[in-house]
Amino acid sequence: MTIKATINDKEFRKLWDELNGQARNLRPALIKIGGVLEKASSDAFGRQGPGWQPLSQPYKSRKAKKFGAGKKILERDGNLSSSVSSQIIGPNIVAVGSNLEYSRVHQLGSPKQNIPARPYLIVGPAQVKISLFILSKHLLRPA
Repeated sequence: MTIKATINDKEFRKLWDELNGQARNLRPALIKIGGVLEKASSDAFGRQGPGWQPLSQPYKSRKAKKFGAGKKILERDGNLSSSVSSQIIGPNIVAVGSNLEYSRVHQLGSPKQNIPARPYLIVGPAQVKISLFILSKHLLRPA
């Protein structure tokens, strides 16, 4: 199961196009960018969001009985949060996601199952800014 995030950011695309001809081995920068995105995901689990809908009271009660009180919204045994990883899948592509079957349902939601989207794979302005910095620093360093 794969979840794909596309960054539609003009500044990022412009910088990428300008530097593409100067590109060298991007692997070190992509590894760092993957780490940034993994941390954003970890932070989302810790903060329970941004914007995650709370659990319904009946489900919250069942969950507390079965898994113990005090668990966060997407927390049972920690498998989902610990399954998020990054992988270099091409010369200029880093993928971040989870290989768990149910990961897509939590990221995107499922109206059929009455599960709201609770995005934990985060690519927001902060991650784009940090990724631009990493990429710029990598490409503009002396050869």
